[in-house]
Amino acid sequence: METSIDLSKCFSHPTEEVKRIFGPESDSLAASEMKRLEPEKYNSLKVAACYRDRIVPEASLPFKSRVSRADLDENFRKTKAQESDGLVPVADELADRLGIPRGTKKRYEDLKNLIAGGKQ
Repeated sequence: METSIDLSKCFSHPTEEVKRIFGPESDSLAASEMKRLEPEKYNSLKVAACYRDRIVPEASLPFKSRVSRADLDENFRKTKAQESDGLVPVADELADRLGIPRGTKKRYEDLKNLIAGGKQ
C-alpha cells in the first residue's frame, strides 16, 4: 500500500506538541480549532501520536492516513542511517573490485566517488 503521508514531516513534531493535542491532559478546544483551521497539521500530529508516541490507536486514523508496516520500517532504517556516524561497511567483493582493503568502512559520498572512479 503506497502512502501519501510524509513520515519525516509527521515525526518532526515535538512530543510535547503532540501530547498537548492528543495526550491524556490535552486541550480539546485547541485540538478542535487546529482540526478546523489547520487540518494538515492536525492529521500530521495525529499520525505522530499513533505511530511514534503510541497515544492514539491506529483505528482512530482515517484509512488514507494509515501507514503500512513496510513504510514504518523503511522510515526507521532511514532515520537510523542518518543518526549513525555515516560509515557504510563495504562488501568484500566490492572492496576487491575497488582495490581497497576488505572490511573497510567508508562514508557514503566517498564510496559513491570510488565507484564512479573519482578520488578516495
